[in-house]
Amino acid sequence: ESFGSQDVAIDGQTVAFTGTGSSFQNGLYLDDNTTKTVVVDRNTTVPGQAQTFVGTGPIAMDDGQVVFRGWTSGDTIEGIYRSSTSGLETIADVTMAVPGGVGTFTSFGSMDVDAGDIGFRAEDGNGESGVYLLHGGTLRRIAGTGDAIPGTEDVFGITISAPAVRNGQLVFTARTDDDQWNTSIFHYDINGSLSRVIGTGDVLDGQTISDVTIREGGMDEGAFAFSVSFEDGSQAIYTSTPIPLPGAAFASACLLEVPGVTRSLRIRG
Repeated sequence: ESFGSQDVAIDGQTVAFTGTGSSFQNGLYLDDNTTKTVVVDRNTTVPGQAQTFVGTGPIAMDDGQVVFRGWTSGDTIEGIYRSSTSGLETIADVTMAVPGGVGTFTSFGSMDVDAGDIGFRAEDGNGESGVYLLHGGTLRRIAGTGDAIPGTEDVFGITISAPAVRNGQLVFTARTDDDQWNTSIFHYDINGSLSRVIGTGDVLDGQTISDVTIREGGMDEGAFAFSVSFEDGSQAIYTSTPIPLPGAAFASACLLEVPGVTRSLRIRG
């Protein structure tokens, strides 16, 4: 049999991947350089449900655990699940009430995992996007469409990215619900502090930012990497320590005072 791999994650020497084989079989698998094992496939029953999985992905991996989005036939059940030495468990699914949101979850996006912390993007009963974090066994809403942005008069818009999570900190990008649809990076720590870091209209390296992007998995050891598009058409990749900054716009010197900020790559348009 052959596999058409679709999603891949790595933890040490172990690789997790989704694949499709013969007879319409598909699933999520592990390869530790010695053996291949099944995490879930079409024969695996969804925790707490009567149906079996028919699809998985995207996936994230850390500290021996695999976190993934999975769903059943007809998408009647969809959720975020974790496989570890303790077994297979549900983190959130469409039967669960949305903390701080409306109704139950309706869909899920990408996720990131660090030790016991799991961050993911999902939509509530109104179809509005939000970022959620499982920490210490408690699932909490970090930010969502219509929520006030600290330090500003704006609210979060409809476009919110999946978060990157490390060491009790979380970063994500979101658009503000205004006429300009500005994009900014936001930082959250487990003490409940949420702040804007940098985004559209700010000046970095003498250039005005038009857009910023960060992806799940883009954070490690207290630092995160993000890409920037400037108004002159050029692009760059930076790394920065995620220290909360005031919500108001700030000069490039303010960001550059944050330890570890470096420009990794610059591309002229």
